[in-house]
Amino acid sequence: MQDGLGVFELVAEDPLLGGSVPQRAAQGCAPLLEGHSLGLQLRLKQPIVVRKSLTGLGVDEAFIAKCRVMAPALVARGLLTAEDAAGAAKGLVSKRGRARLFTGVFVQSPPGLRVVLRAPSARASRALWVHPQMLEACEPLGRPTPIFLEFALRKGLSEARVDGVVATLMLAPGSAPELAEATLEERLELLRAHAAFYDQAYFEAKQQGKVTKKYKRLRDKGDVAEPSMRSSISVAQFGPRLIEREGEEIVVRAPFDFRARYDGSLVHVEADDRARAEFAREVEAELSPALRALGHEHPGAQLYFSKFFTPHPAGEPHFFVKPPALLRTLPGNSTLVEGRTFASCRTMRGLVRTDVFGAVPLVFEVFAPFEQIEFRAGEVLGSLWPMPRPLTKLAAKISSLGL
Repeated sequence: MQDGLGVFELVAEDPLLGGSVPQRAAQGCAPLLEGHSLGLQLRLKQPIVVRKSLTGLGVDEAFIAKCRVMAPALVARGLLTAEDAAGAAKGLVSKRGRARLFTGVFVQSPPGLRVVLRAPSARASRALWVHPQMLEACEPLGRPTPIFLEFALRKGLSEARVDGVVATLMLAPGSAPELAEATLEERLELLRAHAAFYDQAYFEAKQQGKVTKKYKRLRDKGDVAEPSMRSSISVAQFGPRLIEREGEEIVVRAPFDFRARYDGSLVHVEADDRARAEFAREVEAELSPALRALGHEHPGAQLYFSKFFTPHPAGEPHFFVKPPALLRTLPGNSTLVEGRTFASCRTMRGLVRTDVFGAVPLVFEVFAPFEQIEFRAGEVLGSLWPMPRPLTKLAAKISSLGL
């Protein structure tokens, strides 16, 4: 990776965020920790200020001056086209409330892979909504790709001081992920593993407030010498089909309208009683006979899906949603549970080892207490990306172009 401005740097995130992750999560939530350390973080060396004006969004004059000076030199080096240089020289181009900020960073993906830019998973500015991008290789092939950060200022703000991490860079297979319905044999295998995990001992430990570390013990079984580099997911869905393809993404949708509100102590999630009951009936109609056929009697494995919502303990502004589906990826592949940012909350990023564990819960973090957050039936709550585990850990540095 190369840098022509000296404004940004690349850093690896500490899974524990320097000790700010709660002890309970550090002990028992491996997907959260692996999600924190995914890829590399694009971080500002010094803060910049983004402001609204009558003509759109603007940025510090000192930053613009640096971009204006460097753009012609980058064109001369063959790193920017004339079209890109016009936007780069302005530093930030704004249209209809959406901004495109030149970072001065150039990336080059290995053959057969793509660089993906997404919002940061943690310690992100709540003032910006960063839009995900697939950074395609430039033509002629082999020329580094410039990174323009695309974002919007949070509604209601006229100014924001942006500092620290602004985006995550990761690698993904060059082709879109495959999504297939699980075969009957796969469905039975997934259900058998799900029932064995959520057995009576598991729920008894949870009722006592214990951390079982069951997932942590299970995940090591998925380590293989040569992980498959094919991006593929097999999915077994029970009841409403909430997981589907949308363009290049595999998305998770809401089954019905619901709303959430954090009162400073608990997150309250509410929905129409009839809609929730109908959802539970549809899930149980498919799941109950299959679990009984496997000889599984404890209701917890079924309730895990049919309840859909699970709150966090008091004092934590989080809640789970659990789509009624089990996934299986190829050996050595995990599933990136990628969140969305809403007006007052976000779906947190996690990395689930779906080659050995099938459920993909979505964890919501509410960062604006006392506000009611509305979700609509069919709305996208998050996305799923199968990822070979060698691609989840990156080591790269930005080298200066010396301009």
